[in-house]
Amino acid sequence: MNRAALVFAVAMAIGPGAMLAQARGLLEICTDEEGAAEVLQRLDGWMSTVRIGSRPARRCDEPAPHYLGRFERSASGTDFVLRNSQGGILRHPIPWIGPTATPLSEIDALQRLPQFSLLLESLLAEDRLGLAAPPPAPPEPPRAPPRRTGPRSRPPRPPPPPEPPPEPATAEEPTPPPPVIDLRPDPEEEEVEAPVETPPPMPDEMQSRPLLEDFREPPLPWGWGGEAFASVRGRSPDFLGPEVGLGLVHGPLSLRLGVQIPTRWYLGHAPIGVGSFWLAPGIAQDLAIGGAALRLGLGVTVEAVMVRRLGLPWAESQVYLDAGPSLAAELRWPLFGGRIGIGAEVGGMPTARNLRLPEGDEARLGPVWGRFSIGYGFGE
Repeated sequence: MNRAALVFAVAMAIGPGAMLAQARGLLEICTDEEGAAEVLQRLDGWMSTVRIGSRPARRCDEPAPHYLGRFERSASGTDFVLRNSQGGILRHPIPWIGPTATPLSEIDALQRLPQFSLLLESLLAEDRLGLAAPPPAPPEPPRAPPRRTGPRSRPPRPPPPPEPPPEPATAEEPTPPPPVIDLRPDPEEEEVEAPVETPPPMPDEMQSRPLLEDFREPPLPWGWGGEAFASVRGRSPDFLGPEVGLGLVHGPLSLRLGVQIPTRWYLGHAPIGVGSFWLAPGIAQDLAIGGAALRLGLGVTVEAVMVRRLGLPWAESQVYLDAGPSLAAELRWPLFGGRIGIGAEVGGMPTARNLRLPEGDEARLGPVWGRFSIGYGFGE
């Protein structure tokens, strides 16, 4: 958003107080998307110089005494086109989405309404600076060919006057003038230098402002979100069992709580019941991929593992603690006002214990583990 940021910074440099002193105008966005009224109402809360309204797309070409805006798809993405009351046009591409029939919904799903409000304010600042393209001139009507009433006869040209006869040559020829030697010095050619154009001085209030290239978008505040998930977890050497859990997200920080449903596992020929309760704090980063998002995370898992020999009524459950790092990746799509995600995670437990039976069978449970999960989240 380089051009939009530069123009918005120029408008802010001229004086935010002067802009806020003006009465808020009206900008109607032409859209037929479902749920657009609620999204535009929230967008209005981010605007400072205009009020946001809605207009049906079929009426977008009608003249209006205020600003009109519409979305236009191009080969590489989606543009926002702003038209002022005189018909002047300003256009800017929307960098967060590609070619789409529902741009407003995708901007809201990506939580880009604050950045989109900055894009609109920059276009409005360009219009106030007189940078809008004028409306196209109406085509000129075709000119009618000249009418001919009939053939015109040209009057005859008069004959040329007769040339006078040449004068007879005289015997005496005129003598040429004597040669003249000019001893005056040649005038020196003066070199004319082209004038150097100097830019006009900047006002004091603009010199005190930060440079345009130093303009940055304000960071978004962190939001809260939650999720519920179900997963299948495998542990070395050959354990596989189901899990369920809940998660809490605040910006890039996350905290997940899970329960390993007790599952039968065989150590040699002896059945062993294995269950666990785990806690996993972590940190993550989101990457936009079209209309979806890829979330990459790094965390630490602390787990209480419960094992019990099955088939022996007097056998007691044994509980021990494990801890280790993990890496996760999750692909998310917006769905029903929230998001659905499919993820995979791998980790290790350096503290994994050796389980040994009186019969002599022995195995180390879970030094390496992996998880495949599906979940639904909301918020953020």
